[in-house]
Amino acid sequence: MKLIDEIKKTVVFIGYSVQTKKTLEDIFIGTGFLLNINNYFYVCTAKHVILDPVKNEIRKGIWAAIRLKAGKYQKIDFDNIKQKYSVDWLFHPVQKYDIALLPIELNQENNDFKLIPKDLFFESVKNKKTPELLQVFFCSYQPGVEKIKDINPIIRTGFISRVNKDNSLIIDANTFPGNSGSPVFVAPTTGLVSDEGTQIGNPFSGKFLGVITSYIPYRDVAESKQTGNPRIIFEENTGLANVHTHNVLEELIKSKSFKNQLTHLKQL
Repeated sequence: MKLIDEIKKTVVFIGYSVQTKKTLEDIFIGTGFLLNINNYFYVCTAKHVILDPVKNEIRKGIWAAIRLKAGKYQKIDFDNIKQKYSVDWLFHPVQKYDIALLPIELNQENNDFKLIPKDLFFESVKNKKTPELLQVFFCSYQPGVEKIKDINPIIRTGFISRVNKDNSLIIDANTFPGNSGSPVFVAPTTGLVSDEGTQIGNPFSGKFLGVITSYIPYRDVAESKQTGNPRIIFEENTGLANVHTHNVLEELIKSKSFKNQLTHLKQL
């Protein structure tokens, strides 16, 4: 399907490199995607993907792997981008929102990519309400599938289980480490059921909904009979995942820090 092929090209894999005895090994840690914002290229991902979990600061030496037209991939180093253009990662002003943006430099002759434009955002359709049970899909890096030779994301499907009041969704779709930062879209379907009734065709197909931030675990605690203290914690994947909607991304784009960065880029 052409729609899926085009959307997969918006996805990048985020990682870092480790020098082994024999070679330089690429380690992938998450997913990101490419945006067109005011005719500038940006990469978006979940904030925790780019943060060092121990130091709680932005990781050094991380990059985005971009598909090449000739096959395999090119690594775009984030530290080089930050130094070359005197920019830094931008985060939502509300700390709880797990989302991050950075300008990115792409080679249109060599890189095989697409950008998610503003008119692909879900809100650009007349019905702005995100309905529960709406079928969705997301594109991700998935650890363990195969050794990465090119950027060919996996696709998983699901549906919206709950619409929260804080610009977040819960989707019924298996997600795992490595899927964080994946873009979520409305799945192509042959029909749509809404409050207005049933219609043939889905005008929302392919619309950008938001960003995968985490899977929701279920934890079962085994306690000591003698002390009553927890001894072992069993954790299972509930099959549910948290998603920040495009509204969170748009709030970041409208923030003062983003506008200042855009002004700075225009002056270069």
